[in-house]
Amino acid sequence: FGYMLVDILKENYVNNQGMCLDPGARTALAFVTLRSNGEQEFMFYRDPSADMLLQEDELDLDLI
Repeated sequence: FGYMLVDILKENYVNNQGMCLDPGARTALAFVTLRSNGEQEFMFYRDPSADMLLQEDELDLDLI
């Protein structure tokens, strides 16, 4: 799923410099439920997901 998102960003000319991909990491999923009173409920699937596996030394602080 992450690779598809990167392709969509590239197709829309979004700078992806510094982006790294891990073929063994999952992409986090968020499920949003809208209740009858308009309140939203969020549930997340992270087992672990790529954002949880990111290491500080993988960041290029000059890009931030």
